[in-house]
Amino acid sequence: MTTFDVTSWQYRRAITINHEKVPGENDMINFPLYFVCEDPAIGRSAQRSGADFVFTADDGQTKLSHEIRSWNPDTGHLVAYVKIPRLSPKHDTILYLHYGNPAAADQQDVEGLWSEYAMVRHLGHGRPPTTKRGGTIGQTEFLVLQMRVLEDLFGRDWFTTATPKREKHPAYRRWLFCKKIAARGTIRATFESAEANTEAIELAEMICDNASLIRCTVGDTANFTLGSIANYGDIGVQRRLRAVLPDHEQYYDVLAELNYAGWHLTKGHSIRIHEDNGWPDFQIQIPGLALPVMADSKRLKKGASSTSFKRVIARANRQVKSPGIECYGVVVINVTDLLPRPLPLSDARPAEVIQAEQEVARLLRNYYTSISIAVLVWDEITILTGDDDQGRGIGVYVTTKGIVVKHDRPLRVLPSQVIEALQPQSQVDFFVHREDREWV
Repeated sequence: MTTFDVTSWQYRRAITINHEKVPGENDMINFPLYFVCEDPAIGRSAQRSGADFVFTADDGQTKLSHEIRSWNPDTGHLVAYVKIPRLSPKHDTILYLHYGNPAAADQQDVEGLWSEYAMVRHLGHGRPPTTKRGGTIGQTEFLVLQMRVLEDLFGRDWFTTATPKREKHPAYRRWLFCKKIAARGTIRATFESAEANTEAIELAEMICDNASLIRCTVGDTANFTLGSIANYGDIGVQRRLRAVLPDHEQYYDVLAELNYAGWHLTKGHSIRIHEDNGWPDFQIQIPGLALPVMADSKRLKKGASSTSFKRVIARANRQVKSPGIECYGVVVINVTDLLPRPLPLSDARPAEVIQAEQEVARLLRNYYTSISIAVLVWDEITILTGDDDQGRGIGVYVTTKGIVVKHDRPLRVLPSQVIEALQPQSQVDFFVHREDREWV
């Protein structure tokens, strides 16, 4: 955010966000507000291109990043996204729209608006991409890209022949889902309730997992194309992956491994993938850290008990010791399946995550000392539905989050300055929005 000189702008309008319309109990940070207004007076005073639109915070001077999605100067109909630093459910949020400067250059800041997003895609009709994160792509084209990621991973022939075992596989079911929706030409979405958008939830889960595959194979996230499996580990590791990926029982565990590894690769950390089943999944070398980090990952299934947490931690503790080298031990536990779908929009930690954190802290209190920290990772899917018939559509947010649970008395204490480097924190992967009654 920068300070804005208002002296060259002739007009401004106050915008009040009713706190009663903001869900949850906690403030939301850097929230991309979907803003719609229609006022012919604005159309008569602003540039016909909309270049002079500026949004500021409640002080009228702090400039907020924004992107114009559509602007009609004849009717004054404006659709834009605005990055709100802090959106409160307890008191109204005030911002201002400035306009009326014929000499102003384009004031948009699309990169700043979506800086915390790995990708933003609007499915349907609209403006072409303006950055690597933003832009519009056809719904069918986007679904075909999801199918292609899976085809490149398994081979297209794998999806053309159904078997009873294959029909249970998540990748096969997702491929059929994309094929069905693409043939139908539209994904069903409703304003009635977030829970009713089952197809949107399924699409969001698939996007998140496919993004993990793209990152760890050094593919192109912006264009959603898979890289080569040869970019992940040595020949032995690749052989192991090709053997276990078709197993529907192990698929989500592999994705949990790839998700965490892919996140480290985006941070520039060196990763060595282990082929030996008796060793941790990977060895991470973080710049400035003298010893390597041995990390083992597991994704817990819905309904996991205290015994499940204990089994995962005990296994990781055993495997961290297997290489026989001095290192820090980390267990990564993906608790996504323990959460309801979708979640309410909030920056607060879900109750299921708090319970998991308490259980892991209890287990690490006196035992499993080879584990320096446990990292709980989860994906949150949130859906916002419009409350009227103005075409504001639905928004789907997929956010990867993580927290660290420290061991009370580990063999080796991780330096506090590197703990954050092991913890995915509020990494928003995708934002999908529906406009004009079609998916955008």
